[in-house]
Amino acid sequence: MFDMNEELILDKVLDVLENEGCDKAYTKLIEALKTLKEPSSRLYYFLACLAVSSKKPEEAIRWLSISIEEKEQWNKPAIFDDSDFDSIRNDERFKKLISISNERYERAMINGKVVCTLSIENKNISKNESDKLALILHGNNQNNEVSKNYWENVFSKNVEVHYLQSPDVESQNRFSWSNKKNYSSGIISILEKSKWNTCSERIICGFSAACNVILNLILADYRLCEKVIMLAPWIPCINKSSDKLIENILKHNINLFILCGEKDEQCIGMVKNLESLVKNKNGKITVKYLKNLGHTYPKDLDKIIAELLYKEKIL
Repeated sequence: MFDMNEELILDKVLDVLENEGCDKAYTKLIEALKTLKEPSSRLYYFLACLAVSSKKPEEAIRWLSISIEEKEQWNKPAIFDDSDFDSIRNDERFKKLISISNERYERAMINGKVVCTLSIENKNISKNESDKLALILHGNNQNNEVSKNYWENVFSKNVEVHYLQSPDVESQNRFSWSNKKNYSSGIISILEKSKWNTCSERIICGFSAACNVILNLILADYRLCEKVIMLAPWIPCINKSSDKLIENILKHNINLFILCGEKDEQCIGMVKNLESLVKNKNGKITVKYLKNLGHTYPKDLDKIIAELLYKEKIL
């Protein structure tokens, strides 16, 4: 079960960690834990990580035990490679817990598939349906429910909003996109079976690593949509295939809209590179750099999108 409060709590805890240190972040997260009905495996991972970093190894083992043994949760194996766990890595209890988690992860990977709320049963648009569609792709360690909480009230009522979830599990009920994989064929297959290509207006939106997936779809030379909205775009594909990407953006007359925090150090360089490449070819791109924002969603996403799209009469 997804709890938006958990997302907000973890964002605040990460701020405390950056500005006040590990001990205070750990204390804050323990206090916040009491407000959550069903804490996720991700939250227990953060508790364990902060505990061991605060030199409280027994507490770290306890948090992992609650998550993995009592609640039968699991996480992606790679996150336990974090050096923070080095002090308990040889503890037999830690080894046992991680082994159980890893087995559950492997089973989940076998059953992983793309989940899309866009129906593939009917390509026709009924009289009661909108012929304007928006498709939202989540960021890493998120899911369709996370996307819905951010995006469901962004567009006007004449835009039908749908969500697409990665097949690659990150932790329990959390999914991620790998830059080492190309998801284009699977996503295109879903779109081809739906009413996507019969609509008059199609917008595809993504957060963080999902933006790289969107650009790979454009690289596949598929007439994906008329507009793309990217938030905090992590887009390493532009470093390898920029010429072909720009060629396809121009070829299909795609209008790009980008929101990037001025403090988003991991993405702002790639955003400026893409902005320059598109503008140099007279392509359509609008970039808004948001003050005091890092690699996260802005609080007033609906107002910012309205300013970008509706004010300019693009929708």
